[in-house]
Amino acid sequence: MLDENKRCHIAVGDAYEACLEGGATASDEELEALGCNNSVKHHDMMISDKTTSLVAIGYDGKKTQLMEKGHWLSPYDCK
Repeated sequence: MLDENKRCHIAVGDAYEACLEGGATASDEELEALGCNNSVKHHDMMISDKTTSLVAIGYDGKKTQLMEKGHWLSPYDCK
């Protein structure tokens, strides 16, 4: 997840429906089917420093390097 402060974070709790395709108009049942979490809380936890590397693994098993040594890699860099 790209963060406004150019760092990496994990968010737990309530999901932002508008970030999902069709999420802004989806019913509660449709959101649940998409895996959208429903909670009264939403909390962001920063997890990066100059040693952090981040790899995303897609549903197809493909790995994509997103961050290396605390810096987002292009096209994820928020400069």
